[in-house]
Amino acid sequence: MIILENIEIYRGNKLLFSDFNQCFVSPGLNVIKGKNGSGKTTLIKMIAGFISPNKGIINKNYNTYEWLQNHIYIGSQNSLSNELSVMENIKIWLGIRGWNFSNKEIEEKLMKIKILNFKNILISQCSDGIKRKTDLCKLFFSSRNNIKFWLLDEPTNNLDDDGKQIFKLLLKQFIESKGTIIMSSHDKSISNFKINYIRLN
Repeated sequence: MIILENIEIYRGNKLLFSDFNQCFVSPGLNVIKGKNGSGKTTLIKMIAGFISPNKGIINKNYNTYEWLQNHIYIGSQNSLSNELSVMENIKIWLGIRGWNFSNKEIEEKLMKIKILNFKNILISQCSDGIKRKTDLCKLFFSSRNNIKFWLLDEPTNNLDDDGKQIFKLLLKQFIESKGTIIMSSHDKSISNFKINYIRLN
């Protein structure tokens, strides 16, 4: 369960949230909707722990270490190193999290998201769609590591129709495993899911 109480956040001199309260459905799919500049990205980054509110309480029922071990955050911009290959980026990310996977296991995940043929290609040479699939590939490592939360900012940006179908299957599987998803999205293709909408001004 994640509960926000009396949250106030400024971005520069602009007040984004004042006395903002929200309880997110858990487990389940929570989708944040709002115009550009309404604070969707800021809200997700705050829940992830990258931004602290100016006022208010974020109640996650986890200490800082437990929270780091229990969620995966994927931002709207890729978090990949241009100097590394697709495979190397995944291996570095797994290493940072302290997760041990064999090359074969990583290749199986790359195959599921249909980018195995790009495993040795530098990220700098990949299309935006391949970069997005590389970031989203991280979600496949959730089950073995008992991940409970996904925080996703416009996860289907730059995905082709095939990529969106794979992502929808990932959502379905994670929700069925009692996972909680908080994400921003303009993608109408997810409308067939049971969604708790959070609408920002």
